[in-house]
Amino acid sequence: MIHGPLQWEFNKGDRTKKDTWNTAYPHEALYSASNPTVFNANYSSGATSNRGGGGVFGSQGGTFGGGGSFGGRRPAGNSNTSLPGYRGRRSNAFLGYMPKPGELLAYDPWVNGDFIMGLSTLSGGTPAIIKNGYSWNKSVADKYNARYDEKGYWRLDRERVDSTDNYKYTQTGFNKNTLKDSPANACSLTDKSMTGVVSGIVELKRNDVLMLKALSRHWTSESGEVYYNFDCDVVVEIEAYSPNSIESVDYQNRGWNSPTEFDVDL
Repeated sequence: MIHGPLQWEFNKGDRTKKDTWNTAYPHEALYSASNPTVFNANYSSGATSNRGGGGVFGSQGGTFGGGGSFGGRRPAGNSNTSLPGYRGRRSNAFLGYMPKPGELLAYDPWVNGDFIMGLSTLSGGTPAIIKNGYSWNKSVADKYNARYDEKGYWRLDRERVDSTDNYKYTQTGFNKNTLKDSPANACSLTDKSMTGVVSGIVELKRNDVLMLKALSRHWTSESGEVYYNFDCDVVVEIEAYSPNSIESVDYQNRGWNSPTEFDVDL
């Protein structure tokens, strides 16, 4: 699941009220923010990164560039309270590094090491690409290689002054990444639709298999199962970018519009 920084839960079980706060967990360390997960993010499928049969990313093989537009629906909600970083008792605290809602999420391989890129209706619309480098969680040993346009995450701090919470965002170089001439990664929502584009270069392994997936939540209520139907109009563009290492993008000053370095006749 692509989950942006905006988290929420019903206020003490009251489904007419929501408490909201911001954290990039489980894609970054939790720090002093409230845990957004019920089971403390025990992601068995992504925690060890033992990708039998070849994972989606690795240190051998070529690189992958792609983009797409996705449409879907989101459930209606009624947000009554907004706490950028924390629920419950509050004090001065560092609440973590994160994108702001709507900005690109560096998807951590601890959550799913087979993820490449995608879009989500969550957090007001979230584009996401697999994180470049290592996971913040030391249980994932593999390094992932990707290039995308990311100016750097924001640092969120909370300061308690005279019983008032003040929240401060500071731009940092955390998770900064560069892809020359990259199209803008963006996602916009209406009440019943989502439109967006996400673009990047991701290193793959030989014999990797690419699959397009659409995920939708469903809810269990006293009256039974509730499913949200949706339609998608998706455009996926894929090009074999280079047989060289991902670092060649940097030292050769290559970018999104650079020609392929593969032979014309593959």
